[in-house]
Amino acid sequence: MNETILKILNYHPDMDKRLAELLNVGWAKLRELPLLHAARDNWPIVTDELPAQWRESGRLSEAGTFVAEDDEGSLVAVFSASADAGEQGTLHFFCVIPDYAGSEYGPRTLTAAEDYLRECGMNAVVTEQIDSRSQERNDFLREHGYYDPEPDNQSMTMLLRPEGYRLREVVLPDGGYRLVTWRDEYLRDWLRIRNAVFDGEVTEQGFLDGFRRRECFDPDAWFFMRHNDEFVGITNAVVRREPDGSVRGGYFTGVGVLPEYRGRKLGEALVTAALNYLVERGIRPIALNTEPFRKAAIGLYEKLEFEFASFNYRYRKEL
Repeated sequence: MNETILKILNYHPDMDKRLAELLNVGWAKLRELPLLHAARDNWPIVTDELPAQWRESGRLSEAGTFVAEDDEGSLVAVFSASADAGEQGTLHFFCVIPDYAGSEYGPRTLTAAEDYLRECGMNAVVTEQIDSRSQERNDFLREHGYYDPEPDNQSMTMLLRPEGYRLREVVLPDGGYRLVTWRDEYLRDWLRIRNAVFDGEVTEQGFLDGFRRRECFDPDAWFFMRHNDEFVGITNAVVRREPDGSVRGGYFTGVGVLPEYRGRKLGEALVTAALNYLVERGIRPIALNTEPFRKAAIGLYEKLEFEFASFNYRYRKEL
């Protein structure tokens, strides 16, 4: 393959139709993998509107997106990156169509994206989440210097096994414990518990934008554990739907109990209550994300018949 045939070009919106064709062909096999996470579609069907949405969000740009064109003028590979605040860039998405897997089109297009980040002063690049079930994509990145920086902190998806779709008894300890569901006046308590459990800084505005104002928010699926008059634990489940209204699936956005109240099976009661809510409504599938270092949480989820489904790697490479 000579230099004149292998063309690496900057993306331009005029390419949107050809880009959509490339991605729809290149991601077709990946879409055969079972849906795990209702909130996330790693390989969506690329419509006419989607590239414009990606440009608006920063996932697609003329400066940071590079495409490979074969000698017949067809796009055969794309790598999209952005230079972020600080000195670390992001590789948002990539695709090489199957007929060109193993050729130089993928590596050369990736190199163009990395060179762009270097020119922008980036010292490293991290990927968006990469599904571990896509072995070829994981192998490609590892072969080109990408690595898993924190194995115990990588996100993992767990999926409820079919036999787990049944109602369970919610057992509360003695001594003034009870479950209540969401009311807007509980917002400050939710933020207090969520930020204490996950060492985060979710703000009221962040909650409104990320949860409350979204169609998937269902106040009856957001549970609080109260001990007398104090809120001590939370769990949150949401239901995602397709544009036609059909159910895409349910997932847990967080489960947590204040440290001083752990060891009393409050987390199990919270998750069980939310599971019952989803099971009664026939929601399929039900998924959650956690991290390998959360051994106690994983043990609880396995007890409730969740099983490991995939890792969601965020690879890193020094530039």
